[in-house]
Amino acid sequence: MITLNKPMWKAHFQAAILMAPALLIWVIGGIFVFPKLKQILADTGADLPLTVSALRVSDFFMQNGIWIALSAILSLVLLEWRVSLWPRCRSVCLSVVIFCVNTSVLLLLSFLLVSLLMVIPDLIRK
Repeated sequence: MITLNKPMWKAHFQAAILMAPALLIWVIGGIFVFPKLKQILADTGADLPLTVSALRVSDFFMQNGIWIALSAILSLVLLEWRVSLWPRCRSVCLSVVIFCVNTSVLLLLSFLLVSLLMVIPDLIRK
């Protein structure tokens, strides 16, 4: 639910809570699932350049996650501190960010699942 002029702490807390499950699932996937998928792709010799690109993008975000999170927090602090229009559009902007993060994680996981399904016949043959 988008409510304009929500208190600052409530809007940021709600955004963190709504993004946390997707980010947690993505981090767990990045630690346990994606390396195994890379190994499966290497073992089968599958040529799936989009999958490899998606895994590289995920690796980039995993390796630079601290810097990205610090940049996002610094940006929010600066917006709260310096931009007078920000309180009026805070909830809408945070809702868009929540949607983008959750959708990106869902699409990445779905894409990697489809890629794995494409490789399964090669795994069965081996």
